Amino acid sequence: MSFLGKVISFAVGAAAGAAGGVAAARLLAPQSGEETQRKVDEFRHEVEDAGLAARAETEAIMVKRYRDTLERVQA
Repeated sequence: MSFLGKVISFAVGAAAGAAGGVAAARLLAPQSGEETQRKVDEFRHEVEDAGLAARAETEAIMVKRYRDTLERVQA
């Protein structure tokens, strides 16, 4: 086989390998980019909600402590 034949053979093999790799990646990918973005956004909302709940709980505890302290001081 000539040098040009080897180059063409290599190029065809590389193209076939690349096409096979792209096909395999698309078939085996766990999820699409849109799906990943949706999941990240859902997780962000969950974290935000948990933070707001923790904040509200902490505020309630602090208000109770403040009122208890005022009652003791005024008594």
